[in-house]
Amino acid sequence: MIVDAILNPINQRDVICNRNLQTGHAAKIGLTYMVPPIVLTVSSVGALRNVSQ
Repeated sequence: MIVDAILNPINQRDVICNRNLQTGHAAKIGLTYMVPPIVLTVSSVGALRNVSQ
């Protein structure tokens, strides 16, 4: 969550500064919060599979 809180203002700086939030921007903000945990989970599962083989 900390990484997401840092990434969102960086990635959506123009939208935040202009206060021009639209549906597409909301989806991008949501993806910014969802992607890091998904990547972490997928990479952890892959690492555990490699260790168990």
